Amino acid sequence: MRMRKTIVVLLVILGWATACLLPGGGEALAGETYKLKIANWYAPNHPVNVALKEKFLPAIKEGTGGKVEGFLYDSSQLGGEREFTEGVRIGTIEMAITGGILTASYPKIGILELPYVFRDYDHVQKTLNGPIGDEFVAEYQKAGVRVLGWMANGFRVISNSKRPINSLKDIPGMRLRMPENKVYVETGKALGFNVVTMGMPEVFNALKQGVMDGQENPFSTLWASGWWEVQKYVTVSYHLFSYNGVSINDKLYQSMPKPYQEVLAKAAKETAAYEFKLLQDDEKDVMKKLQDKGLQIAYPDLKPFGEATKVVRDNYAKGYAPATEMIERIQAVK
Repeated sequence: MRMRKTIVVLLVILGWATACLLPGGGEALAGETYKLKIANWYAPNHPVNVALKEKFLPAIKEGTGGKVEGFLYDSSQLGGEREFTEGVRIGTIEMAITGGILTASYPKIGILELPYVFRDYDHVQKTLNGPIGDEFVAEYQKAGVRVLGWMANGFRVISNSKRPINSLKDIPGMRLRMPENKVYVETGKALGFNVVTMGMPEVFNALKQGVMDGQENPFSTLWASGWWEVQKYVTVSYHLFSYNGVSINDKLYQSMPKPYQEVLAKAAKETAAYEFKLLQDDEKDVMKKLQDKGLQIAYPDLKPFGEATKVVRDNYAKGYAPATEMIERIQAVK
């Protein structure tokens, strides 16, 4: 009788322990709790932050029984992308939405932001959520950063106040603002623009005063910035794709109990998929709003644009030889 009671007690304890260890098991693991700062430069209402608030934060809290909680620091509260990416790398910031800022030290990462590597959003998702994406996750790990999921900042389009761009012939003579990024600048020049680099805060006045004829950014940024107020034409050029990684300090991630890792990874992937949808829906909405405001939207044949920027991809491969094969592999994804 005593032996039977002992077995029953052991089974109860084992059942409780199992529940503690399984994500969604109804109990949290005993021990350390985790408060994760999540930094990014996006506005609170950008699809990135909407997805994090609606999906990621509740999922990790619920999945770990409250043992892991995330706290958003949007709008560059913890510094610009360079500062918070470095923070995640060295562990002073637990998580961030990172881009290609580490390219200088890890050139493989830069392949993702070369012109006309990706065709559309579906192509991006199939690539980054497959074996090729895993290779880029491994590259980030070399820097101490674990990418748990891939989000989108979006495909970049061109707005200007001078004339519609229906082909490459319409570009010469236009002054285009671009960020201080070598690949971006080379891309603009390859397309035929007179490129000038300047910081984001200066762009509106430069466009308004005619110092710049145009700029290039994703649709969501064009609308949120108010630049459309001093622009007349938009060209759906999709010349560059800007990605985001839902990133965490790798040492911190590996130190967490396995069930917590699984919760974080699952939540990040589901959040990233949701953000892609939000971004594409927002892009369609912005396009309609721009047209309602009187802006003209052009859809040129992009094949000549891709051919014109081949020199940018080739130059990148001169400095990082594996780029050629990787570009071919990405473009072969169906």
